[in-house]
Amino acid sequence: MNERSYQLPPPPFVVSPPGPHWPLDRQLLDFGGGVSFTIKSSLEGVFIIGGTGSGKSSASGKAFIEAYLEANYGMLFLCPKASDRPFYEKLVRNCGRAKDLCVFEPRGRFCFSFLHHLSNHPKRGRRDVKNIVQFFERILENYAGGQGGGQEDEVFWATARRALMANLILALGGGGESYSIDDMNTFLRESPDSLEEVASRHWLGSSIFGPRLRSALAAAQGTPDVKTMEMVRNYWLVERPKQPSKTKNTVGMALSSMLDVFNDATARELFGGQTNLCPEHCLDGAVIIVDVAVKEYPGLGLLTQQIWKQSLQQAIEDRSDPEGPTRRPVALVMDEAQLFFHSSDGQYQATCRSSGGANLAITQNLPNIICRVPGAHADHVVHGWMGNFNTQVFHNQSEPTTCKAIAEALGRAKKFMVSQSKPSGSFFERLFGGGGSGNYSVSGEERYHVEPFELRALRCGGPENHGIVETYVLMNLPSGRATGRYFLPVVFHQQIESPPLPPPEIVPQGGMLQRVFRSFKNPFRRHLMTLPNLGSLPFGRLVKSRRRKSRLDELEKFHDDIVQWRKEGLDLRAIAAKIFARDRNLDIDHNVVSRYLIKHGMPTGRVRTQDAEPVNPVPTPQPRPTDTTRLPIAGMADFLSSKPKVESEDSHGHENS
Repeated sequence: MNERSYQLPPPPFVVSPPGPHWPLDRQLLDFGGGVSFTIKSSLEGVFIIGGTGSGKSSASGKAFIEAYLEANYGMLFLCPKASDRPFYEKLVRNCGRAKDLCVFEPRGRFCFSFLHHLSNHPKRGRRDVKNIVQFFERILENYAGGQGGGQEDEVFWATARRALMANLILALGGGGESYSIDDMNTFLRESPDSLEEVASRHWLGSSIFGPRLRSALAAAQGTPDVKTMEMVRNYWLVERPKQPSKTKNTVGMALSSMLDVFNDATARELFGGQTNLCPEHCLDGAVIIVDVAVKEYPGLGLLTQQIWKQSLQQAIEDRSDPEGPTRRPVALVMDEAQLFFHSSDGQYQATCRSSGGANLAITQNLPNIICRVPGAHADHVVHGWMGNFNTQVFHNQSEPTTCKAIAEALGRAKKFMVSQSKPSGSFFERLFGGGGSGNYSVSGEERYHVEPFELRALRCGGPENHGIVETYVLMNLPSGRATGRYFLPVVFHQQIESPPLPPPEIVPQGGMLQRVFRSFKNPFRRHLMTLPNLGSLPFGRLVKSRRRKSRLDELEKFHDDIVQWRKEGLDLRAIAAKIFARDRNLDIDHNVVSRYLIKHGMPTGRVRTQDAEPVNPVPTPQPRPTDTTRLPIAGMADFLSSKPKVESEDSHGHENS
């Protein structure tokens, strides 16, 4: 097929007309305190990290995804788990984007022949071998899971794989013919392994190797590519047969093991037909869910997700529409991002902003990503990729290395401490002016704004926390230069159907465990109080003052009951328990009841009733038996002698006075 005749398939949905819908200063989320998350912030990348069960996907990740969907972003969702598709589908439909939804799945209606799409793309074409080799090299590295030794060994093996891929693609496509994954596998299997096989010339009668190599050489005659094709012929007939068996087998088996995955019937169904869905459709507003879960299809799932990821990144970098408010942003959502990370992702993240690419990466901790990167400098590669995200959301974390890295990212501040030396001399000497006086000293040292251990105390949502998820958000704050802090505490909310609340009588009312838990929560509260112009907790998309107002409005239907309960002498906690027993969907506590009573002019203190005993009655103080006037010392003995004697019996039955 001639590369000029190749056309991208039409979008499988109705494309909305372009318009100035995406100015960079458009607000997507309101974090409170005058801090907004805009389209510009989304193009600079969002990185979410937190331990298992910390609310990454269901709280902060959900808030960012909903903001992108409501702003009509093009979206690509990678699904590491089988449960991800229903979650994403629900978000898409709730945001009114069901007409743009396309699910790429086995036994579905969509097919993506990525090799034909890649080698015949109008902007890259068949002769862009370097791009195709780089594409396969990234997929192969991710498929191998980052296995490798030291840096020198990895450079050698990477160079050998790159040379094999380049000569394979040039030999197959040099004659102007299209090729498939099966052709690549067959060509590699039919190539001669030794100089004796080359001399026997049996390879001339092969089905793929001989005919394709002769066709590529014939097509290059009289063109500038003739020297390149002679080097390809020399590689397959001289250099590779002379390679040591270990090198040849290791490099060949790494490529063959990846190509064998595509021999599966499911892979042929997904990638072997005619393309009717491609990543370029995301530029027109498609919402694509790649539902080939890694956990369900271990080898094929990882390759499929990586193929779509690399293809979308190339499509974003190749887009030619003018930069401005009419360019639609395209978001790549990667939950469990450690499964899809490649060492080149840092370079893409650094440049995708100018092409309208918005990345949302979610992961548990840094060692999960570092262990998948080959080479001796894997930690620098991962930290460099993480540093290219200008918005970073930190959830509850227990991994020590990650906790220290987060504390370093949030920054340090110089804190002053005052110490006093113990004065010399006894108490009476210091009382009457003798002895030495103590000295005061002030010392300063740099400490973390947030200590690493404080990250373990952040609330993780769930019914026990009423859906509250506490995070620290690191971003470019306008107040950072004045305050020295470029982060703010933000509370996101999970959607809880019916949060169970224990009865008031079994709620622990003290003890060491509760005091320790409160002390761990104090650092987050302390950072909340330092925010300018913020008198309440900032939510992901909802300020708490609005939530309080809505909860007060919900109590209006219990107004008559609240008045009656106050007449009966019930305290605020008991009233909150009764309201929750009637409607378990309300998030009501005694503080909300107190604000409701103040709003309607009712007293909030203890109420005494005439027909009921007072709640927690306070004993009336008895008058002192004597006058409170000070007695003279001379009359003290008479006063003491006038007291009645109290008689008692000791353990032997004798009377004591």
